[in-house]
Amino acid sequence: MNAFRQEIKSAVKSAFAGRCSNDNCLNMATEAHHAVPNTKANQSRWRLYLQSPMNLRPLCYDCHHNKPLPKKPNAMLLDIYERWLESLK
Repeated sequence: MNAFRQEIKSAVKSAFAGRCSNDNCLNMATEAHHAVPNTKANQSRWRLYLQSPMNLRPLCYDCHHNKPLPKKPNAMLLDIYERWLESLK
């Protein structure tokens, strides 16, 4: 399974001013979370989207391990994103 590239993690973390992206959390982000899980099934369907900045959520340890995770987009929307990312290649 692939992880986010370091430059993607750094850029998205900077976009959130280094903070956790969960609502009402002011902790510093220490972890990168895939909103759409990085599973083999998802890799075969949304290969480009999974590792894109659109799928990364910077989270603090507490939110990542102890709180509800961010909701993932619906499959139809993910298919649209994947086709769009494919067109950019």
